[in-house]
Amino acid sequence: MPVFLALLAALCSVPAPAQMDNGGLVFGAREIDKLPRSHYSEPLLGDAGWYWQSTRPVEQPVLKVHTKPSFRAVETGAVGRACMERLCVVEAALPEKHPRTATLTFSCGEDTWHEDLKWPAPKPQFRAMWLPVALQHTRVELIVGGKSVASDEVITDAAAPVCVFHVKVPGEPRYVDHGYGLMPSWQLMAYSGQAVQVLAAPRPSGPGQTEVCGRLLAENGTCLQTFRHILPGDGSAAARQSIPTRDLAPGSYRLQLAAILPYGESVVEETKLQIVTPPADTGFGAYRTKLGYTAPVYISRDETRSWDDLWHGSNLDDVVVAFEGGGRFVFWRGTSYVPCWAYNNAWLSYEWFEAEPDSHGAVDCIEPIMDKACEFSRVEILASTPARVVIHWRYGLTDFLGRVINDEWADEYYYLYPDAVGTRKLVAWFRSGWHENQEFLALNRPGNAPHESLDPRAITFMTTDGRTQRPVWPSPFFSLTGWPHVIAKINLPGQPSPFMVVDDDRVEAKVWARPYVEKPGLFNTYLHWPVSRGIRTAWLDSEADWHRPTHSNLVNLVNDPVVRETDHSIWYWLIGQATRERDIREHAAAWLQQAAVTVEGGLFQGYDKAQRAYVLSAQPKATELDLTVTPATPLLNPAFVIEGADPGLSRAECSEQAKIALGRENDGDRLVVFLQGRFDRSFGLQVR
Repeated sequence: MPVFLALLAALCSVPAPAQMDNGGLVFGAREIDKLPRSHYSEPLLGDAGWYWQSTRPVEQPVLKVHTKPSFRAVETGAVGRACMERLCVVEAALPEKHPRTATLTFSCGEDTWHEDLKWPAPKPQFRAMWLPVALQHTRVELIVGGKSVASDEVITDAAAPVCVFHVKVPGEPRYVDHGYGLMPSWQLMAYSGQAVQVLAAPRPSGPGQTEVCGRLLAENGTCLQTFRHILPGDGSAAARQSIPTRDLAPGSYRLQLAAILPYGESVVEETKLQIVTPPADTGFGAYRTKLGYTAPVYISRDETRSWDDLWHGSNLDDVVVAFEGGGRFVFWRGTSYVPCWAYNNAWLSYEWFEAEPDSHGAVDCIEPIMDKACEFSRVEILASTPARVVIHWRYGLTDFLGRVINDEWADEYYYLYPDAVGTRKLVAWFRSGWHENQEFLALNRPGNAPHESLDPRAITFMTTDGRTQRPVWPSPFFSLTGWPHVIAKINLPGQPSPFMVVDDDRVEAKVWARPYVEKPGLFNTYLHWPVSRGIRTAWLDSEADWHRPTHSNLVNLVNDPVVRETDHSIWYWLIGQATRERDIREHAAAWLQQAAVTVEGGLFQGYDKAQRAYVLSAQPKATELDLTVTPATPLLNPAFVIEGADPGLSRAECSEQAKIALGRENDGDRLVVFLQGRFDRSFGLQVR
């Protein structure tokens, strides 16, 4: 077949750009919108057209190692010791005739290690791996049936820094509790008595010795502590140092670190340390505050201003929802009030409602994050009681010039309970055209790349009936086709997992991923949000830009609205954070499969998934309600909303063991009862 006919056939085999109408959302002309749904879409081959690498199986084994300009210091690396490592992406493929399993063998000097691989199809697979920085080349071989079928060599020390310092405080205080938004990585916080841990991994330099030293300074420059380590110059060891803080008074300090290689090359870095006192435990609830920001705010690619300067004179503040035992859900001016789960290393957002970029005369994207000064974005605490918090976030869809485009608005309501689980309800005011309403976004603190806080298996997809898929970046491969619903859990090592549940058997996925071997990281990353102003939608292309705050997008889960009217549509999702997959599945099952409820003294109206609550109306002047609840599945932490509740109803008793919280809303006319417990059989609830 002539080459041009083969190319034409390949092009014709690709689905046409999507024009499906999903609840009024028409997916249009952007590159991501042309990708097939509900499965991973592979990268384009050149500029000839939209055809996928999966249509071209390899004919010979392939093995390539792509280096990234990211380095880290680790306690136990691939070679089993503390050292400097480099981020690499290993690309491998096997023809159809080969077995679907193989082994990667790595050899560097006297060090050898292995990793097993599996392929679902004969096409390139990509894996992120950290390889030790060494003077020698690292040889990588693809082993099938005991034989090497492909190999590559990689130079890991090329352009490596003089030394990589990793400074941390185990159990570091939550920045949000001390009045800060995204803190830069070069600033640390500790309570007096929490030791600062330093790991320093110098670059291998050959014969001789490497010196690593440091000193802790008071704000006035007085030297308080010093340390010094002498290491072999071959990079076979790293320096570890613990810096006690028990004698430090609350205040600001500077930790200066230096490394000098045998032939004189050196580097000096400084980390700011703030000693703080533990805050009072506020328990569960929402409060208004002002969260600061200590890094420079970029108002263009190169120009900066201070946070206090930009917000001077503003009467706007921020809203924090605090949960017992940890967890903070934050509406911050630095994110244009986009709510996020706030962790020290990264924040996580479920996104917002947005419209087709550059449509209706707009400049750039049309979404609330373009409203940098929060001119149209507002947050209101509707309720904050021991039983639940209700937040209303209203925003206009603005463009880069700060204009509300096409008079489109959105109202979002968050119903959050003491167990850090609740719902997001979106009421979107629009008529037609391309729109989007959900996307998992990681917000990266200044100085951090996303692969420093996101696991390469960034998302785990699950169902309540046991299905699980764990795609791996930078080239995730998965399919949600035929799933009855989708549970998505974000994997942030060392942190609880934010999650979301989509109740729709037509849910579709749009994957923001390619191997991106030419990019500095593993994930799509952008510079223009959060915090920054004056920067149009822009990808991060250089590792030098990690010092800015950035965000990385992962996957959209697209589903039909629950309500569709002429001028608006309504969606809702179960959201929350948890540490165990079992708990997430049970939360999802309890939301998807409602219990049977009978009541004396009132009328059972049904289960409102938008509130994650069983709703009842009390009979006039009723002084007692008796409920019998029969779970369809293990019922985890149910909530009951009693409308028209008499003021005399003030306590509740449960026939099973549970922690009970009550709260009054709607000027006292609504009583919320929250049971924290697990119920796998019928139980009674009495409200008196």
